[in-house]
Amino acid sequence: MKSFPKVSCKPLIELCAAAFTIFAVGWVATASGALPAWIRNIEGRTEIEAAFFRLMALPGGEVAFRRPPSETRPALGDLLKKQPGNTELYSLRALEDEQQLDFTAAEADWKSFAENPRISLPPSFPSRTFIIAGCNLSTRSRGFPPSQLLRRMFRKNLRLPPGSTPGERSNASSA
Repeated sequence: MKSFPKVSCKPLIELCAAAFTIFAVGWVATASGALPAWIRNIEGRTEIEAAFFRLMALPGGEVAFRRPPSETRPALGDLLKKQPGNTELYSLRALEDEQQLDFTAAEADWKSFAENPRISLPPSFPSRTFIIAGCNLSTRSRGFPPSQLLRRMFRKNLRLPPGSTPGERSNASSA
């Protein structure tokens, strides 16, 4: 039949391969970014995981699905009642407050998180706010980079000789 010329299948195969490649790359890119960073590394089989995820039965078995912030916030509040010393829960609840666009509750949780320092410094340490807030204006005005300021502060408080670093022990201090 001369009315139907011979059509090559090669362009059709190339088009299907290109479409599949675009689909696969898009799926991989969205699958890796589906969860926020603070949820990706939660330990399994803990109370925090139960606050963020719920198990749903599927034909292949149970699968953990992310709870919405409206369910996660009360669960984190219950965990805070059980573990009042765990300051990380305040930051997680503040992030969930922000996800639900409740910025007043988020601000209160961030303040609670900031009031409870996660690192304990000796009472002789001169400026606890320096470590928590970074580098304040009075220390920046001296002209030192923040890395040198930290070295100077640790050297002063640990009474290290000028040429040594905090990881070294001098012969004079060990004797």
